[in-house]
Amino acid sequence: MVLLNGNTFIVAGVTANTYTLTDLFGNVINTTSYVPTSLVALAQRVYTITSPYQASEVFGIRYTQNVNQLYLCHQTIQHMS
Repeated sequence: MVLLNGNTFIVAGVTANTYTLTDLFGNVINTTSYVPTSLVALAQRVYTITSPYQASEVFGIRYTQNVNQLYLCHQTIQHMS
């Protein structure tokens, strides 16, 4: 369903054969009028992590990844965990 591409949803109400998509505010997405395609769809999980950084520091955060570990750093603050 092309209309879903590039958007973020919450998967809710999962059963063996169905699930419900909601937006980030919990509103159910009605996909009954969306046209299905034969293309392969890609779904990715978005992780939320606890961070020692303040909202004012967000744009200064840099990161690197080593397989399944993500390292966050900031130029003005050193945090060890």
